Amino acid sequence: MKTKSEPDEVFQNGQTRRIRNYPSFVPFSIKTMIIFALILTEAFGQKSASAQSINADAAHSEATAKFEAVTSPCLKLSEPVRVHWKISNNGSKPMYVYASILNSNRRIDTQINQAKKTLTLDFTFTLPSPIAPYAYLPLNFITIVPGQVAEGIFETQPAEEFVGQTRPRGSQALRLFPGQWSVNAVFGYGYETDSVSAMFSKAVKEGVENPINALVRWQLIAQSAPLLANFAKARENSGTKLEGQVGRFLFF
Repeated sequence: MKTKSEPDEVFQNGQTRRIRNYPSFVPFSIKTMIIFALILTEAFGQKSASAQSINADAAHSEATAKFEAVTSPCLKLSEPVRVHWKISNNGSKPMYVYASILNSNRRIDTQINQAKKTLTLDFTFTLPSPIAPYAYLPLNFITIVPGQVAEGIFETQPAEEFVGQTRPRGSQALRLFPGQWSVNAVFGYGYETDSVSAMFSKAVKEGVENPINALVRWQLIAQSAPLLANFAKARENSGTKLEGQVGRFLFF
């Protein structure tokens, strides 16, 4: 049966062919496009706000958190380096400092640049590990409430055993040699621990990624101002009096 919406096309030979009217594409209305644009704007706005929040936390921490350490500026390569660390929270909210290394007898990782004669003591893990987990430190944090100070002493392995964790491929292990070095240190911290604890536990359960990578992604980094320290062989330093000689790291 022929309908008005489906007219016949008549050919010269008298044959006919029914023409079907398929619905054509109707572009979005202006109202729909405006709503879609508002949704995208809100999504990107939330992402931007999240990034701004992270930056705000970093700026807040730089203004209110003080990381300080004390050590002798005259050191022997054959002896451990004693670091007296002190962390103050002058802000308005609790901060959580990664302390699994600070509270352990673990051999500390270091970054060594022989050309610039710089040494960095890593009190946290700063690079993700590509190695599947077989052993790892459990998460441990020091909670420092506003107005509170936490402090302690960490003793490293002998300085002559420090090995730079990153070096050009094919080069020899980076180690300290006698002389004056610029020394700093790094800490990891944040303002909550629920997210990192959840990511850490998930990595432990799945057994695919090293759990410490959760810490690397979560933490903010505090790096010290450099301290000049002289590392000498035992015989070169045996007669040096160290009383009253104190060097300081300042962390912001």
